[in-house]
Amino acid sequence: MAAPSAGAVIIYGRGGTLGSFTPFAESLSKRLVPTYTEAGVVVKNIERRDDFIDFVHKPGTGFSIKELHIFSHSIGGGLFPGYQDPAIGALREAAYEKAQKAGRDVTYDEVIAAEVGAVFTDNFVEGRLPGIKAAVRANLASGATLKIWGCNSGIAGWVYTDDGGPYYWQALNTRNVPKPSIAQAFADYFNVPVQGATSGSHIEVQHKGKWITSDAYKKQMKKWPSGALPHRLHPDRGNFQEFTPVGASGP
Repeated sequence: MAAPSAGAVIIYGRGGTLGSFTPFAESLSKRLVPTYTEAGVVVKNIERRDDFIDFVHKPGTGFSIKELHIFSHSIGGGLFPGYQDPAIGALREAAYEKAQKAGRDVTYDEVIAAEVGAVFTDNFVEGRLPGIKAAVRANLASGATLKIWGCNSGIAGWVYTDDGGPYYWQALNTRNVPKPSIAQAFADYFNVPVQGATSGSHIEVQHKGKWITSDAYKKQMKKWPSGALPHRLHPDRGNFQEFTPVGASGP
């Protein structure tokens, strides 16, 4: 079956402390298939920034993207699809040790280079992404929308700290400040409205026609919900907030 003219793309990263994001992506896919058909819904696991950039540049879906959904943790001014990946943790430690041996602090560029599993607000104004913006936008259908399913993507003006640990994340405060929320950065770059959370998020499952927390499900059913049930992430406070493009009409 040929792909439709417009469809949906679901990207998911590492769930870390929330468990695998696979059930969330698959559950959403099932809910979208009646709208776009199976050929019109693409699910992609992406855990590295370069892979994310490659995909949004040339998604190869065969259709224009009407809905782009991303399941990922957000921390400060960054989306972290590679959340809690031990390999990235090793890169982080190596960057810190290199700076320590040289008798200096870790630099902004070293943090950006080590955090290969993060898409920072900075990446939308530096590096590869600015040069391919027109091509990325051309992959989107008219009236396209984007939703970041996860925590804290709508928090702006983030100031990084190291919580009493060695100087590392604070290096990101040395450029491109104040930083927008990562949801706003996505809205400006893709030139589409983006939904994001302004709080942490929790797991909900559909039970008897209603969305309830996984904790409430366990309390009722005396067991944790099966991955076969419809899953979603929902903000701890309120609902998702919409972020609209600001000064993003140009190429």
